[in-house]
Amino acid sequence: MLSPAEVANYHQNGQLTPKFRIDTATIGKTAHKVQALFNAHPKLDPDYAPSLIEMDKNWLDFAATPEMTSPPTSSTPVTCD
Repeated sequence: MLSPAEVANYHQNGQLTPKFRIDTATIGKTAHKVQALFNAHPKLDPDYAPSLIEMDKNWLDFAATPEMTSPPTSSTPVTCD
């Protein structure tokens, strides 16, 4: 859930920057996986890889990081009207 300050920031600046940060171990795993991907597919455009999931479904593991997909344990519910 968003805090009142986050909602106010959204209304003022038109964007929301979550407090969640990916841990360094996950960043390291991702960097290693990216390097392996480009080593295996040297012609792959580093700026656009539309078939990434089709090449390796394990990329979905990064999208399912529990800290990103689980609701916060304590927060005051706030809606963005």
